[in-house]
Amino acid sequence: MYIGTQEGVKGENSSPSTFPVANDSRPLYIPDVNPSEEKRWVDVVFPHPPLQRFTYEVPEGFCQELCPGHRVIVPLGSRRMEGFVVAFVSRPEIQDLREIEDMLDPYPLLTPELLRLTRWVTEYYFSSWGEVIRAALPPGIHRKSRLIIRSVKDTPPPQEPLTEIHNNILSISREKKISLRELEKQLGTKKIRFALAKLEKMGLIRVEHVLEEPEVQAQSEKWVSLCEELDPEDIRNLAKRAPKQVEILTTLMKLGGEARRSELDVDFPVLRRLEKNGWIEIWEEEVFREPYQGIEVEPPKSVTLTEEQRKVLSRINAELKKDEFRVFLIHGVTASGKTQVYIEAIRRVLKHGKTALVLIPEISLTPQAVQRYRGAFGDEVAVLHSRMSPGERYDSWRKIREGKCLIALGPRSAVFAPLENLGLIVVDEEHETSYKQVDPAPRYHARDVAVVRGK
Repeated sequence: MYIGTQEGVKGENSSPSTFPVANDSRPLYIPDVNPSEEKRWVDVVFPHPPLQRFTYEVPEGFCQELCPGHRVIVPLGSRRMEGFVVAFVSRPEIQDLREIEDMLDPYPLLTPELLRLTRWVTEYYFSSWGEVIRAALPPGIHRKSRLIIRSVKDTPPPQEPLTEIHNNILSISREKKISLRELEKQLGTKKIRFALAKLEKMGLIRVEHVLEEPEVQAQSEKWVSLCEELDPEDIRNLAKRAPKQVEILTTLMKLGGEARRSELDVDFPVLRRLEKNGWIEIWEEEVFREPYQGIEVEPPKSVTLTEEQRKVLSRINAELKKDEFRVFLIHGVTASGKTQVYIEAIRRVLKHGKTALVLIPEISLTPQAVQRYRGAFGDEVAVLHSRMSPGERYDSWRKIREGKCLIALGPRSAVFAPLENLGLIVVDEEHETSYKQVDPAPRYHARDVAVVRGK
């Protein structure tokens, strides 16, 4: 179900005609992204235009795990590129296709629903499918291909004279391997591709494409715990030769047997010695970065709905029972109680084991929205927006994708939140122009994409 809202006057005569598919009962055409049951060949798209779809062979070891939505490493020309599997395909006409080299994630980053949605955005808004997929995923996870230049040692002298730029390239690359961008910076010009090609042909340098590490990764924290109850006699013996180790063991006992590494004022080699001797165990626990951790939330409280709120909610609940696509457009002036209607509708959706998406028009409204929704639903709410740090956004996205949070909240880009079993979408102040993504590409209207996602 989809709920759009506008500020307006009670009884205002308006219809949701702004929704292109709201009142259309015909089935929505969403292109098929998995037309074949065979798993020997797949189509891969790339997050960098103008690259289009290419077909690759699936290695035998990947056939069981690989599915549409997975992120993979594939060869493309002389490069190794990150791409996304979008569909299994039937036997291609071209023989001897190149194989997928690696799978980057333990599960598909894109659900089947999001693959269909991104494909629809691609065709409706004339965008690159890879661009739309990139917009649907948190920034910083992509692995970029970088050009590295290194000199070849023990090569015979060149048979033909070299220009100044050739000699400068050789001089710089002899010291260390260097990226194309850094080499251009040191030479003060970007017009060196032809010179690099000539030197590579002469065997004086080697030009390689390497994949950079992603900017963001999961963050973890080290913990330390006692392996068993400490014997006083053993502690006295240890104190004679390693008083620092005994101090750590005593601190752990005072802290209940376990503590964060950061809570222990000791060098890590001391902990390693304790672990080697069987006194303690060291392990890592994943830590989720949270931008609104310190925000004060309103404690949940009993709310008495007004007569108008009950009427609106009864209509919404009646449609929720049918488990069918439906659009509602709610009018109400500021502070008329629209948010409480959303909250009550979301409660019903969660009760039936489904998830909810709430879009707000401006990032600046996020803190007050977090206060309200976390006051009602606690840690079930994950926030997504572009002003969060890459690490915070990545962690919020993963909590949604892994089912740790059942409600996603954010401005227009949150329309691609990886919620599964979605039961309700709320677009607050749906008339706001901020729901239009103008620059950079892909360009789309989040309100209309939300309607299509609901349908």
